[in-house]
Amino acid sequence: MNVRPMERRDLETWVAMQLELWPDADRAEQLESLEDYFEGGSDFITAAFIAEDNETPLGFLELNLRAYAEGAESSPVPHIEGWFVSEDARRTGVGGALMQAAEQWALANGYHELTSDTTDDYPISPAAHTKLGFVEGDRLITFRKTLNT
Repeated sequence: MNVRPMERRDLETWVAMQLELWPDADRAEQLESLEDYFEGGSDFITAAFIAEDNETPLGFLELNLRAYAEGAESSPVPHIEGWFVSEDARRTGVGGALMQAAEQWALANGYHELTSDTTDDYPISPAAHTKLGFVEGDRLITFRKTLNT
């Protein structure tokens, strides 16, 4: 297995994996966002990594620098915005290898912590984070009320 920074040649593969992670996302919007990343103008992705085995994509991880992240002690802080491992590659070390690349990037760029979050939509995510040394930094419950006009 190889983990490396995303390259323009990975564009279609990256979008396909994003749509597996976020099936409700709009493909055209995702493509535009990734084009912005490769042009150096992304507001949402600062660094991205792909895991592959003999050129077969296994997963990706996207980092962004956030001015604020729940539970963080520093600002800005590298935050995991997207972390995906294909179903057949889960529990094989791919997620850990991607996270190690993110940690190395953060340390090399002078950061001393990394943040992430998840929702109930990703039930295996909390255990995966814990296994890799993350501790819960904060818990947020949001509310919404529809108003009748």
